[in-house]
Amino acid sequence: KSGMGKSHILRFASSAWGDPTQSFVSRMASVSLRGFKLGKFQNIPVFFDEMTDVSDNDMDGLAYTLTGGKEKDKMHSSGGQRIETGNWSTASFTTANKSFKSIIARKAGDSDATIQRIMEYECNFEDYSKMPTVTRYIDYCTNLIETNYGLAGPEFVYQLQQHEDWKSTIHAQAVHWVEKHKFTNDERFLVTTSDVREHPCGKHLSF
Repeated sequence: KSGMGKSHILRFASSAWGDPTQSFVSRMASVSLRGFKLGKFQNIPVFFDEMTDVSDNDMDGLAYTLTGGKEKDKMHSSGGQRIETGNWSTASFTTANKSFKSIIARKAGDSDATIQRIMEYECNFEDYSKMPTVTRYIDYCTNLIETNYGLAGPEFVYQLQQHEDWKSTIHAQAVHWVEKHKFTNDERFLVTTSDVREHPCGKHLSF
């Protein structure tokens, strides 16, 4: 549903690396502009908010662009020189009020290659609109990230460089988490909301 906090979560996540207003890619951006920005960010996550009104064709193309890790090869109009295009290796995050996965499945079918490009979760967030204490806290945090951003990500990378053993430990933890929580092809990376599982943080999430 709209107005339940999906955009706030993206802003908080993006603030770990930099100014949230700069790390978002507009849903109205052209394919070329998206590729250009992804190429500039390279290893830093890129965020796409409110993709609900984007066409099915555009969302399908976006999935292949994001997971392909590089822009399409291009030539100058004269055909005599290749244009240097960007590349990236990162995860990207989107929000929408419709299923990204279902759109891709309709366009390209449920092949393994198609399905494995997207992990999709349904966010059944609680409505805090009638809880003024909570909404004030949310507003406070949201305003805070407008001036306090870009610190956590660089500090994390710096600490990794100081502790070589952390790299292998964190990598092993990440691999373990993915193996434990990954979906199978049959699950289509989008399970019905009646299938509720326990999240490691202790909260229940519907996939």
